Amino acid sequence: MAFKAIDRNEVIEAVSVDDPAIDQNNSDIEAYKDSHDIKHLSFIEGEQPTVFHIGTISFMKFAEIKDKHISFDLGGDGQEIKTNLFGLTADALRYSLKKADNLPFKIKIERNRLSDTTMDKLARLGIVEELGNVALNVNGFGDEEEKK
Repeated sequence: MAFKAIDRNEVIEAVSVDDPAIDQNNSDIEAYKDSHDIKHLSFIEGEQPTVFHIGTISFMKFAEIKDKHISFDLGGDGQEIKTNLFGLTADALRYSLKKADNLPFKIKIERNRLSDTTMDKLARLGIVEELGNVALNVNGFGDEEEKK
């Protein structure tokens, strides 16, 4: 994973690739996964996707999340990096999701993060990992080559 320069005011709109409103036959899902640019998606006429607004979080909060879920250990084979990947993605989403359009429930924000109830509802939809990865990317922790 590479780190990139971050625009602290950036908010992107993301749609789950499993959203039933997506016209799978007329969408370039792979291009969307690479760019998270909604222009690569076509939607079924009359259907509205759920759009998630994912933004950046403070450097200190992001560092706290990384420290919580990534640890370094010296073992017999040298330095090992241990990562709780799901915890990392879930916490990134918890602090980065600003709002959602056309979601079947209201998101609740408590103490500047999504409530446990909201996170449970998102987990039942099966989108925490996918959207958490988007949140990690927006916050500078992604699979892309380093950006300037």
